[in-house]
Amino acid sequence: MKHIGEYLVSRSSVFQVALAVGLVILIGIVDNRTEPELSLALLYLVPIFQATWFAGRTAGIFISFLSVVSWILARTLAASGHEGTVTFYWNVLTQFGIFIIVTYVVSMQLTLKKSLENERTLARTDFLTGVMNRRAFSELLAAEAGRSARYEHPVSLAYVDLDNFKDVNDQQGHAMGDTVLRTIVLTMQKNVRSTDTVARLGGDEFVMLFPETGAEAAEHIVRDIHGKVNVVMRENKWPVTASIGLVTCTHAPGQ
Repeated sequence: MKHIGEYLVSRSSVFQVALAVGLVILIGIVDNRTEPELSLALLYLVPIFQATWFAGRTAGIFISFLSVVSWILARTLAASGHEGTVTFYWNVLTQFGIFIIVTYVVSMQLTLKKSLENERTLARTDFLTGVMNRRAFSELLAAEAGRSARYEHPVSLAYVDLDNFKDVNDQQGHAMGDTVLRTIVLTMQKNVRSTDTVARLGGDEFVMLFPETGAEAAEHIVRDIHGKVNVVMRENKWPVTASIGLVTCTHAPGQ
């Protein structure tokens, strides 16, 4: 899935650059056919912004250079003889400088935006297992409780506690303990539905949320997960078992 995502991002970037090139050519053609006194140089900022925002700084610099070339050709072919040599080259340097400055400003804004999104994700994600942390799960549970009350749908919640996990840390080291935790989370994620949620509350405590799921369906899922977790533990010769408690609310708590 990671490779597919990278492939799609790459394809999208290529498309955005190609679109920006097309816009530069179109603006150049229009610029060439307008009066010499009317410059369309500012319009080149549109494809520059687009390429930088969607394809990165390098793409923005490339489109900036292409825009300057297009602008030079448009002015040259228009035979605007009123411009002296020094003035003409000064204008070229000015345009290119403006384009590069815009590229760097946009790329810095994009970097900041991605950093903020990454920080927001990290604040809601358990760093070891990659699932929701306690804070994020509490927000999700509150939202699901409100949805359950509004539509009168059942919701089930399973609390998972690992037995003898401390023995792994003490006897085989914390690195092995981390591997155990990641393995258990992966096993749970593989056996829940796409609408369900697995979260780590802390230490060796986990929780699974089953929206719009009654007691019978939730019990079936939990039994299956419980069995598969214990099988994986035995296969790896880890002295860990899982204790799972399940509660189903036909009405949201407090209703």
